[in-house]
Amino acid sequence: MLALLSDTAVDLSVVGLADGWGKDVRDLQDAETFRHMISLFRPPHVNATLMQAVDDFDETVVAFAQLCDFVREAGDAECLLEFLLFGGIRSLEDALRVVCGANAVNGGLVIDLWQLHQTGVTPADLARVPERLIKSVQICDVRPDPFESIREESRSGRVLAGDGVADIAGYLGALRAMGAAPLYEVEVLDDDLRSHGPMVAAHSMFDTSARALAASSVSPG
Repeated sequence: MLALLSDTAVDLSVVGLADGWGKDVRDLQDAETFRHMISLFRPPHVNATLMQAVDDFDETVVAFAQLCDFVREAGDAECLLEFLLFGGIRSLEDALRVVCGANAVNGGLVIDLWQLHQTGVTPADLARVPERLIKSVQICDVRPDPFESIREESRSGRVLAGDGVADIAGYLGALRAMGAAPLYEVEVLDDDLRSHGPMVAAHSMFDTSARALAASSVSPG
């Protein structure tokens, strides 16, 4: 894998998705595999979430601090928390509560534009987040004809930037105005796009996301 990345001049920017750590980092799923991947690939970011219900946020804050230490010791990476509306940490507010409470030097947030729209976060709401915590932004859009299952739509029904109803320009403009300088990723999980093959999908995701960033005068970094 290292040879393939080198031959294709591809930088591996993210390893994830770390899960299961909500009560204690020792419960991290596939912990040794994660440790090996972080150590081997040395990504700048390790993304984390929780699919399990959170019963005690104070406990989760401590566990996230432990996870940040685990990630830093494994490969000196930043540990970024992503909220999921059907997960254990379901809102931007809750994700901020965990990250700010942990106060880890390498802690931060993943901002998924699909999740922002679906949870009612506006560009003005986003602008109130400390810019230093926004380390990664996942670009995708929200289809105008929602699936019956929001979980299934998240996995296979997202659309390209500009093809949906989310305020992509508003979110990106808010990030630019607040001085945030995250890593911009693309997360268009769409069965129809996949059906056209990986090259078509990759070019479509890159082109539409690049246009969205350019239209908002945002540098992808």
